Amino acid sequence: LKDCAARVVATVISDVVPGRAIIDAGSKALSAKQLLRHENLEMGFIVEYPNARITRLHEEHGWVNVSRCSHPPRIGERLSIIPVNVSLCVNLYDHFYLITPGGILRKERVDARGCLV
Repeated sequence: LKDCAARVVATVISDVVPGRAIIDAGSKALSAKQLLRHENLEMGFIVEYPNARITRLHEEHGWVNVSRCSHPPRIGERLSIIPVNVSLCVNLYDHFYLITPGGILRKERVDARGCLV
């Protein structure tokens, strides 16, 4: 996972239900693609919370099981998510950022924005 360069940044928008967080990224942001791994469906990997699992994606938001996290994310916290298939979600954005450990390098336009074959 350390070699995966693409990340989608999502914000926690609800933490009302114990053991669950709702994020503002869904199937449009992360793609609806799922990966069957160890008999579990993976919908993306949350870098800051490796024990969290994205369990459901709607178009604009996602459900995250955080019951196995010692300190679950709170409302307003930003999460870096490695999508299962980055090519299915990049074309839904107007731009992306190239980032180095030192910060933002530059902003790039997505020329194929909205182009699906």
